[in-house]
Amino acid sequence: MGARTETRTDMVRAGARLLASRGYEATALLDVVEAAGASRGSIYFHFPGGKQQLALEALAYSTERSLERSAAAIRHSADTAEVIRRTVEVLAEALEKSGFEMGCPVATVALESANTDESIRTVSADFFAKWRSLYVGSLLRDGFEPERAQRLATLVVAVIEGGLMLSRTQRSADPMRDACAEAADLVAEATATLSRRGGD
Repeated sequence: MGARTETRTDMVRAGARLLASRGYEATALLDVVEAAGASRGSIYFHFPGGKQQLALEALAYSTERSLERSAAAIRHSADTAEVIRRTVEVLAEALEKSGFEMGCPVATVALESANTDESIRTVSADFFAKWRSLYVGSLLRDGFEPERAQRLATLVVAVIEGGLMLSRTQRSADPMRDACAEAADLVAEATATLSRRGGD
């Protein structure tokens, strides 16, 4: 039973990596099997729903890990500006290490399949909503009003996502670092303004 569970987990992890780098259409089930070191017969044994089931479970796995990392960064940062700076360095290092193949855990799949597969669209939307919500919570902790926190959180997520796309296409982490540095500075200035008003 343990070996079967381990094989299934390996396939989910392999699927998550391949989906993030290649997208849904370019990821074949046999590619996942090969990357996981599993047998061909294990595909439908573990995933009777086929490629879609594997993809959804792989996305759930990768998004959960991503959200956990974001939540940890928030817990260990003094404010949201620091969260952004911590996050971009982690993402930039991972992007460079992967040869600019690995970006957001869902963006590659969502851009390709969100209009054709409602299940993938739902998983993608849920991930972005939860990620944005983490930043909203951090900004509320900084003292922002809820409406401003919502807008700034949307901006931060959009900047990170856009920066990842630019960096992947240009094969340089500089665009993401530059964009996120500006976002962090903007949030830091807004936070400082709030602090000054509170001290008046």
